Amino acid sequence: MKKGILTYLLLLSAGLLQAALPGVKIEAGPYLQAVTETGFTVVWASDTDAVAWVEVAPDDGSDFYAAERPRYYHSEHGKRIIGRLHRVPVTGLEPGTRYRYRIFTQGILENGGNKGVIPGRIAASRVYKHEPYYATTLNPDKKTISFAVVNDIHGNDSLFRQLLGGVTEKNTDFVVLNGDMTSMIESERQLFDGYLRSASELFAANVPFCFVRGNHENRGAFFLPRFRLFSDADRAVLLYVPPRACIFRGAGLRRG
Repeated sequence: MKKGILTYLLLLSAGLLQAALPGVKIEAGPYLQAVTETGFTVVWASDTDAVAWVEVAPDDGSDFYAAERPRYYHSEHGKRIIGRLHRVPVTGLEPGTRYRYRIFTQGILENGGNKGVIPGRIAASRVYKHEPYYATTLNPDKKTISFAVVNDIHGNDSLFRQLLGGVTEKNTDFVVLNGDMTSMIESERQLFDGYLRSASELFAANVPFCFVRGNHENRGAFFLPRFRLFSDADRAVLLYVPPRACIFRGAGLRRG
């Protein structure tokens, strides 16, 4: 009897301790980047340092947790990354296939390096009360595509929402953010408030976008760090749809 009471008290204490831990929140995202025939990358930001991963399931009508789903972590050179910006590549998928995905973010209470890491609470996207996020790999046999292009909004978030409010995965294959999305870039938050948070809420969790640098993206203290937010920033982006290819180039490579 005493042993049972002690076990109960230990479990209760562990539960109360876990509930008392500071939580982690999603600051912006998720949004899809670098979609290929066999994979995609999910990007999001948290309000505190965290470890992040993505779980993926086929869109086959099954319960998301009918089976154990593979996990994909934000890692570099085999080491899981602790930070606020999370970029998780999902690989080894089938071409032209729709997948469901969930994002997970576990806050880090203390990063002691070799001395150890103390993990905190986990924030995850829901699949019970809400639709999961979706991503569709590129289909090399697709004959037509539909895309939207927006540029020169200069941080006008309400205009951004007005222009792209009708974008869904049913009517749009991808979106091009074609430069001068802000007048300058002084901070990460300026990008979130200017359009990235709205992009995620409206379409970008399910519809990928390509980012093309305009001349105004060269201005501000956050000019170089902002490259971490986009997988396709300031490089030639090739979107292959037989028998044609659409090429978008960053300003540093000659915009076209």
